Amino acid sequence: MPPLSDTDRVISVCEDKLGVIPKPEQLDVLRSIIDRRDCVLIAPTGWGKTLAFTLPLFLWSDAAILVITPLKALGIEQRDKLKNLNIECVSITEDDKDINASKVLQGGYRAIFLSPEMLLESKRLKGLWENSKWAESIRAVVVDEAHCIHAWGSSFRHAFGELAKLRYRLNNRAPFIAASATLPRSILKTTILSLDMMNPTIINIGNDRPNIMYKVTSFKEAVSSFKDLLFLKDKAKTIVYFDNRDLAEQAGHLLRTWFGQEQVRVYHGFKTDDLKNRRMKEFREGKYPILLATEAAGMGCDIRDIARVVQYGYPRDINCLFQRFGRAARDGTIQGYGIFLVPKSAPKVTPKKKDPVQQDLKDLIDLANSPGCIRKYFNDYYGNEHVPVTDVCCNICNPDEADDKDESSTIQPADKASKREKWDKNEAEQVRNALIVWRDNMYDLHFKGRMHDTEQTVMTDYMLNKTVKKYKSIIAARSIDMLYWDPLNETYPSQVLEIIMGLGKQFLEEKDEKEKKIAKKRSDGGNLEWPHLFKFLL
Repeated sequence: MPPLSDTDRVISVCEDKLGVIPKPEQLDVLRSIIDRRDCVLIAPTGWGKTLAFTLPLFLWSDAAILVITPLKALGIEQRDKLKNLNIECVSITEDDKDINASKVLQGGYRAIFLSPEMLLESKRLKGLWENSKWAESIRAVVVDEAHCIHAWGSSFRHAFGELAKLRYRLNNRAPFIAASATLPRSILKTTILSLDMMNPTIINIGNDRPNIMYKVTSFKEAVSSFKDLLFLKDKAKTIVYFDNRDLAEQAGHLLRTWFGQEQVRVYHGFKTDDLKNRRMKEFREGKYPILLATEAAGMGCDIRDIARVVQYGYPRDINCLFQRFGRAARDGTIQGYGIFLVPKSAPKVTPKKKDPVQQDLKDLIDLANSPGCIRKYFNDYYGNEHVPVTDVCCNICNPDEADDKDESSTIQPADKASKREKWDKNEAEQVRNALIVWRDNMYDLHFKGRMHDTEQTVMTDYMLNKTVKKYKSIIAARSIDMLYWDPLNETYPSQVLEIIMGLGKQFLEEKDEKEKKIAKKRSDGGNLEWPHLFKFLL
């Protein structure tokens, strides 16, 4: 790779091919790659970290990079962006059965996106490390969202903590580039040690987002009532983050009754990939305004016009909270809001030494109880230079600007005042039994053998009971939309509707047959017994 001696030429190429002028710090990352020197880039969301480590692909035709991503969706999104710029690239996942391995080995791809697990554990890619020519073609190893090394490397994704092995497998001097928006001092140190970096270049832009206003407020209502989310009735584009998928599902049920079936969607890791992709696409396109999500809608959620991010309860740590807030207002020209809803009373936490979980909780509680500027708290935590924001900083500095009107009296939770539907006990029991059989079959088909999953994963008892109670309304409407049900599998509602409509037809035929028998008895000379005759006359 030639030296970066002509900055003007680099800028000219970027303007011509990408329509942008690279920032000085992006050029610094490029210099690190050319000099084969490890580098850590800390910059806010939307700053242009991806451009910084993909610049070589646009400048030199023989340059290739390996990009390690934590999520499949993130790798696919970055791949598609580069493909649109005519860069031959590939995202390799465990789902891909027809990846052209020979094309990978022959250097047919300029950028390869994959997870740490695929990189270190996949037998399909074993041949890569035995091919010295391919290994030598890699000009940089990029660890995107590098904070995941600290968050996941010692727990449920150990491959994140073993990425240094790649240095010896490649057996070349390709530099490691670690990029993240959230690397406070302690996590930065962990990242450098884990990647076996030697005297890396540290490029710290800071991660303050002046166009996001922060608000920390306690729940005014019971957490399980979700009434503290009634302010979402303005239907500004919003992600609400939960750290429990069941809580997200419960909130989805209530919010759809309040705001309308088409206004709210739920997104978490137990939804099918097709459903998740469609929901994210529809959210990006503005088809609905409110997304209730877990961390599954985290990294890679690059949507420019999200007005508001709400964190419902305590997340894992400060880093997680700040990452989520950073998904608001990625278009720097709009005003965004990050709202942290916390319990009224917090537990007293005195972390023991070497207990990072307790320390993380204490940091969150300290933030929730901080009497000072919330932005300054974040800046101190990340080591940013604090620059006061005068107009829309936080609800401590600008309390009038942060106040939300209490809308709880303007929207009444549905169903409470509605009359209970009259239903036939025998018919209802048949509906219940049919749904239980269907639920058992779906569990065996989709979830059997998976840890933590039961028949409730298919349909909760609450939803099953609700369906049974409303079976007559469902039959009359030929629809189950009234249930506001958002199951893990999008085919479940149509299956349940088919079962109930089939039973409805059966019930109607049974009633017709019964009425025919009664009519026949009448025509035969009034041989009806008195109790039946009395009931018939009524």
